Amino acid sequence: MDKLLSVQGVSLFFGGLCALDGVSVDVQAGAISGLIGPNGAGKTSLLNCISRLYRPQQGEIWFAGANLLLHPPHALIGLGLARTFQHTELFGTMSVLDNVLVGLHGAGRPPTMAEALGLPSARRGAREQCGRALETLDIVGLGHAAHDPVASLPLGLQKRAGLARALAGRPRLVLLDEPAAGLNSSEKQEFTALLRRLRAEIDLSIMLVEHDMDMVMTLCDHVTVLDFGRRIAEGPPAAIQQHPDVIAAYLGVD
Repeated sequence: MDKLLSVQGVSLFFGGLCALDGVSVDVQAGAISGLIGPNGAGKTSLLNCISRLYRPQQGEIWFAGANLLLHPPHALIGLGLARTFQHTELFGTMSVLDNVLVGLHGAGRPPTMAEALGLPSARRGAREQCGRALETLDIVGLGHAAHDPVASLPLGLQKRAGLARALAGRPRLVLLDEPAAGLNSSEKQEFTALLRRLRAEIDLSIMLVEHDMDMVMTLCDHVTVLDFGRRIAEGPPAAIQQHPDVIAAYLGVD
């Protein structure tokens, strides 16, 4: 596999608080990579650095040969990187389709004069975007709900809508922040199966932060563990489960 994302020696400080201390993480193309650790370990802070919501004081972040620290957050979808959040952050009164269309904003070229004037060429472009959004909803199993208000969906389907919005721009890598949060057991199993299928069918790479260890250990090819802002272990799931530093971080030691 080729390296798609490379985080090198990233440190992040909030005043005197060190959120990340020289963290390095790689994600291989085509892989599902897990990022785990106790509460406050720095997992979401790392995702926020990768997605450019935070700017680290030290380190480098490279994606598909591009230095992400030289690009603003809105440019990332154009580079092939998308993200979801722990809370779905959807527009509840808008339709599922309209929420997904939001994900296409910034994925293409800037608006033209034809679009400002509503000319036929612009309307054709809008139809093409709508077609792409509908195709994405079909991929995640939500085509039947395209015109429903997103707030009317159960949480499991809202999670799929948020994922569809991230996928609408055809990213190569999607960052998922606790995708299983709030889901029941059957919903978690369905969402896990969906991620496996997406990886296989659309050549998607995934990096996810997740507290559900069953999901992480059955889904991920590679797992990185953070504790107090530092990387304490990385490797295949079977090795991570037996790593003494990981056990100590989660369970404590005498």
